[in-house]
Amino acid sequence: MLLKIAMSESLTPERVQQLRTAVKEKYSTVSREPKGQFPYPVGRESLALLGYAPEWLHDVPAGVADHFVGVGNPFQIRPVHRGERVLDVGCGCGLDTFVADSMVGPEGRAVGVDLCPEMLKRPRAALAQTMHKHVEFSEGVSEALPFQEPLSMSFSPTAP
Repeated sequence: MLLKIAMSESLTPERVQQLRTAVKEKYSTVSREPKGQFPYPVGRESLALLGYAPEWLHDVPAGVADHFVGVGNPFQIRPVHRGERVLDVGCGCGLDTFVADSMVGPEGRAVGVDLCPEMLKRPRAALAQTMHKHVEFSEGVSEALPFQEPLSMSFSPTAP
């Protein structure tokens, strides 16, 4: 876990801002070079260990999989279906958002939201080079998500 918070600690607005700043600093570094930033595998090694099916990754833009730093596979918990609306909170490099977009098809929509603008540069640049038309990436915090539509599914990363 990036920062450990005592259960009895009060989250004042100042403390919330400190935590957000720490997360942004950490993930700004991760956006440039994910290897060596976590005590677990990242990139394609992590995808294999987490059970991502190779066919899920066919439509993921080049370079995105190499920057994956996820700790779980939401698609093993619940499959995504055509036409659904999916929200990926803490989307990072956007891998799960791109996978969800491929699964929901043109009838659905996938939105990735991340706190760190540097992390969003990679999926936004990758999106511009793809045929993905029903996916978007927005900057935001989980307490005030920029997503007004009804959702079929939402997921977010959790530390092991």
